[in-house]
Amino acid sequence: QNYPNPFNPSTKIPFDIPADTRVTLTIYDTNGRKVLQPIKEETYNAGSYTERVDLSGLASGVYIYRIYVEALSGGDDAMQSNQMTFIK
Repeated sequence: QNYPNPFNPSTKIPFDIPADTRVTLTIYDTNGRKVLQPIKEETYNAGSYTERVDLSGLASGVYIYRIYVEALSGGDDAMQSNQMTFIK
């Protein structure tokens, strides 16, 4: 889960990578429209990471972030979604 939540104007999204993977982090509004993609198919080594996301250019509201992890060496792909609340 991101922290802090609710937040203004930025939040941090932690994620753990069990093996070398390609990662995409996408932010959607509640209508399912993509509003931001801070990470797009970037390669990460195994480890723990935190991505800072700034939504200051967007309206207050609830957003959904989705982390998609594509395995590079024959492992399983994974996806996780969570809600976050931006308050100006």
